Amino acid sequence: MHVPQWMASPGMAAAKIAAFYDDRVKKAMDERGLEMANFRRSLTIDTDLRWRARRQVHFSRRRILHEIDKVSPSFAARLRASSGRKSKLSPDRGPSSCEFRSMPNSGIKDARPFLAARWDRVLKRA
Repeated sequence: MHVPQWMASPGMAAAKIAAFYDDRVKKAMDERGLEMANFRRSLTIDTDLRWRARRQVHFSRRRILHEIDKVSPSFAARLRASSGRKSKLSPDRGPSSCEFRSMPNSGIKDARPFLAARWDRVLKRA
């Protein structure tokens, strides 16, 4: 949205930069991102009773859904759909099924074997 306007005239005047930072959509996205970051931080490290209980519910729900998914992936998919949450993984729900692209100059060609091994260790602890 802003780039075509920036390219329409030469230079990068303060008015162009101000228009970017004053954009209501950008402000809304920034606010939402901050809310999500604060929520996830609290879910991860806050120690009061409220957040400890939320953590227990969150991870219990994930463990139960994972077990259901091993028995019936289609039923687990329906449960996920009915909760209104989108799954980040493909239907078989393993991290090795996620799409990972090579990262140039990183030395990492494919993260799937590492993630699959990590996933197995996590499941053994649960």
